[in-house]
Amino acid sequence: QVTHDGALYRLFESTRTNQPSIDGTATFQQYWAVRDVKRTGGTVNMATFFNAWTSAGMRLGTHNYQVVATEGYFSSGSARIN
Repeated sequence: QVTHDGALYRLFESTRTNQPSIDGTATFQQYWAVRDVKRTGGTVNMATFFNAWTSAGMRLGTHNYQVVATEGYFSSGSARIN
């Protein structure tokens, strides 16, 4: 876990087996973080999460690209990523 912008985020890792990738079908690790409490605005510093994943022993390897996304669970409204 990591604290960022005053909130706790839980760190996750999963193995994506035989999935589409920029190298064709491949097996690779996927990392993400989930904030514990609702947020209605602000910014996220990705370096905080890269450092937290590394500190947690998650091997990041070659950084080819990243996806920044928002998801809502039992929620309504909209999100905008600039």
